[in-house]
Amino acid sequence: MSSSGDVSNRRDFIKVASPDGIKVDCAGNLYVSSHNKGVINIYSPTGKFIDKIVLGQNVTNLAFGGKNNKTILITTAKGLFSMQVNIAGLTN
Repeated sequence: MSSSGDVSNRRDFIKVASPDGIKVDCAGNLYVSSHNKGVINIYSPTGKFIDKIVLGQNVTNLAFGGKNNKTILITTAKGLFSMQVNIAGLTN
C-alpha cells in the first residue's frame, strides 16, 4: 500500500476465464469455478495450479457441505452436482 492508502505493486495471483464462484478448503486451497470453461480449477495457497474438475459449460457456483464438509455441491445451468473430496472445506 502506498502512503496515500492506494493499492500499489499489484500483480495477478491467478487468472481464471469467466470466474463465478470461489471457495477455500481447510488446507488453504482455492476452488474457483470458470463459468464458460465449465470447470472448477483448484489452486494451492501460493497460486500454483493443482487440478481441475471438468463439468461442462455454465458452472455457476460451489459450496462445501455434507458430513465433515467433504462434499462439494456444484450448481450449473443443467443442475446440481456433488462429489466427495479428501480435504474438508471451510464454510461461512
